[in-house]
Amino acid sequence: MIVLQVNGLTKSFSGTDILENVRLEVQHRDRVALVGRNGAGKSTLLKIIAREMTADSGDIIMPKDVQIGYLEQHAGIDSSRTVWAEMMTVFEPMLSMEQKLRRLEAQMADPLYTGILKNTNES
Repeated sequence: MIVLQVNGLTKSFSGTDILENVRLEVQHRDRVALVGRNGAGKSTLLKIIAREMTADSGDIIMPKDVQIGYLEQHAGIDSSRTVWAEMMTVFEPMLSMEQKLRRLEAQMADPLYTGILKNTNES
């Protein structure tokens, strides 16, 4: 199944072509690496695909249920964390709940703890 198709994409800045007739097809479960020299248009292509920038011409086709996320290359983040750790911060509330669940699971699995609860409920 095709999750992204780019046909004939073109983009220029001040009369200089950055992207010219770009064609790309990404299938479900594909892994893609975008490699090129500085100024080759990698970020521009990604911004166009993420709909943060418009192309001069060409088409981008995606199924309705596909969502594209884009983490800007220079987001101005002042952090000592790795990129992965910084991205994981959005999940902190969920990870905190997971830790709490794990503690409760451990307590429920502890026969001594469950015995205390049982005795308390019998009073």
